[in-house]
Amino acid sequence: MFRRIGVIVALLSLAGCAGSPTYQKPIPKKFSYPPLEREVIISLGENLLRQGLSSKVRAVDVYNEVSISLATLMPNNYIQTGFVGNSKERAIFQPENKGPAFSGTFSSAMFVVDEKANLACLYDPAMGLLLEATDCSNLDVLKEQGRIYDKNLYDSSAFQQTLIYTGKIDNRIRFTYREFSGSTARMPFSTDVEYDLNEGNVISYQGATIEVIKANNRSITYKVISNFRNYE
Repeated sequence: MFRRIGVIVALLSLAGCAGSPTYQKPIPKKFSYPPLEREVIISLGENLLRQGLSSKVRAVDVYNEVSISLATLMPNNYIQTGFVGNSKERAIFQPENKGPAFSGTFSSAMFVVDEKANLACLYDPAMGLLLEATDCSNLDVLKEQGRIYDKNLYDSSAFQQTLIYTGKIDNRIRFTYREFSGSTARMPFSTDVEYDLNEGNVISYQGATIEVIKANNRSITYKVISNFRNYE
């Protein structure tokens, strides 16, 4: 009898043992926005063209407090940073602005999502435990107060180029070209440019070519024909 109880306890312990966190670093890829030959409308002060490095990660936006088992998941923007143990299904999400995911007693716990099993869980990496029966809730509870989606993270430490629409005077349109590195504008590479639409509606700068369809002091409608030449 005692032996049977011991076996059951051992099996339960093994089922609950999730292992240590396995962290992942998103692989950045080159991007250019918007896509070529797509008609786009932007407002004054927005980017006509932006190029640099970005990586795609799974993300969760939580708009209101959500009860996950006995814990309270706080409103925040969460991004996937790894997995529980060797599992590729139990994804660990951490707040973008750091800080705890859960409030109070469970502030040291990690927020875990298993989309295949439709579970939202809390996970204690110090103990390596995640017991589905007690530490998880149905993922639908979270979806009612937030969303799960793929998110692009822009690498602010990498070299980026932007062209910003700054308005129109008579039939002349204005832009500001900027280069960024480490989230800081490189002042020698921040330049204001101006084009006379009387000379044509196709403009070029730094290798980028843009067809202006319509412009005023509120917005501009355009297509990108080619990207910045510095973009590899």
